[in-house]
Amino acid sequence: MNSIQPDFAALRDAIAAFDPSPRVEPNATISVEEAFLPAGHRGVRQASRSRLEELYEDYPWIRPALEALRRQFVPMEREQLFELWASELVVVKIRQDAAEGLRTPVKFLAGDE
Repeated sequence: MNSIQPDFAALRDAIAAFDPSPRVEPNATISVEEAFLPAGHRGVRQASRSRLEELYEDYPWIRPALEALRRQFVPMEREQLFELWASELVVVKIRQDAAEGLRTPVKFLAGDE
């Protein structure tokens, strides 16, 4: 009968190499969740945030549409999405932005909801 022997030396080395400290620069503003992400994941998140900010600048109507989705689970049913947007007054906010001269989705310009 073969018995499996634990490799205590490898376990000791893995424990010694483990660094539970957050991987952030001094004085950086970062969430607790992000602080413990591997560095590569933080880079992807930062790139995503940067791209989202670019989209907000080019298409201001995206902000209220996406902000209504915070803390929601996706995918979701189309009807649930429209109910959520109605409760958060997303269409009203987009129309107000359009009245102020900001870009809106084409269907809003045509009066089609």
